[in-house]
Amino acid sequence: MANAIEFDDEAIRNVEAIFKNVKNGAKKVIARAVNKTGAKAKTETSVEIRKVVNLKAKRVGEALKLKRATFRNLTAVLTISGKPIPLIEFGARKTKRNGVSIRVRKLKPIEKHRTSFIATRRSGSGEGVFIRKGPARLPIDEKIGPSIPAVFQFNNESTVSINAAENLVKNLDSEIKFLLSKQP
Repeated sequence: MANAIEFDDEAIRNVEAIFKNVKNGAKKVIARAVNKTGAKAKTETSVEIRKVVNLKAKRVGEALKLKRATFRNLTAVLTISGKPIPLIEFGARKTKRNGVSIRVRKLKPIEKHRTSFIATRRSGSGEGVFIRKGPARLPIDEKIGPSIPAVFQFNNESTVSINAAENLVKNLDSEIKFLLSKQP
């Protein structure tokens, strides 16, 4: 899933008219404004996702990638990717008796999974929340939660898009003023 921030041809022509005497002035202003807007959209996306699910900012940030705008391509692309996340990353804890308590979504109560347990993964890459497939000790299955793209798509895709459009106008105005102040 990706959201793109870009300009139409009319906006580019208006900015080029302002900076007709400055080499690459229009492209520089637009690229800077788009990149600032993209960075802010990435931060807002991370915050919005973390309002919904109980994940750390680092984990959400790993799923968000920003491809920055350049003079040749005046488009910034924010991509959200990732697989379903193991429940251990949602702050799963062992309960006093048996089982595991987990809060996946922040607005929902803590869930208690009596038949689950926390153990080291077979690969040795940390711990996980597991459940037995049958009455025997083995085989076991690791329990997973939602993916970050699914959470974003389901909850707040439009909010970030609206804010990005508003921020783009503000950033463009700010960058125009900045570059004009640098000119003799």
